[in-house]
Amino acid sequence: MSTSNNVVAIIDLNITIDRIIKVEADQPEAAEENVKRLIDLLTDLQQLLSRHT
Repeated sequence: MSTSNNVVAIIDLNITIDRIIKVEADQPEAAEENVKRLIDLLTDLQQLLSRHT
């Protein structure tokens, strides 16, 4: 993966994380699923960064 692709991947993760952590007050049951998705994204980010450090 080239450097520009890495930047795009991180930007994509950032945008996705921003959307995931916004939990609607009238839908508290969605919080657990959102947390799982956030953990998955953070794991992906950790793997991406570990490949390029």
